[in-house]
Amino acid sequence: QDLFSPNRQFRLDILIFGGYIGNMKSVLNFQLLKEARANKHLSLRALSYMVADRLGKKISRQALHSYESGKNTPSVEVLQALCKTLDVDPKKLLNGN
Repeated sequence: QDLFSPNRQFRLDILIFGGYIGNMKSVLNFQLLKEARANKHLSLRALSYMVADRLGKKISRQALHSYESGKNTPSVEVLQALCKTLDVDPKKLLNGN
């Protein structure tokens, strides 16, 4: 079963922590996204292309930078695409472990 299917733990964790991603700025550890990108030796531009391919729509490198820095919060859809692309366990983003 797909990790990101509606019945999986990631969706449940999202609901537990406020129902929508906008409430999760203080809960999510976006530094892990930056570290995962660096570990894969990807530029923000390269990651933006990879995530755009997964989503079927454009996402700018500036938007990715704002997510990594915690200035903005991605939608659940974008967050899922980032986790899949970077091979990051979404639970680690929620609890930092």
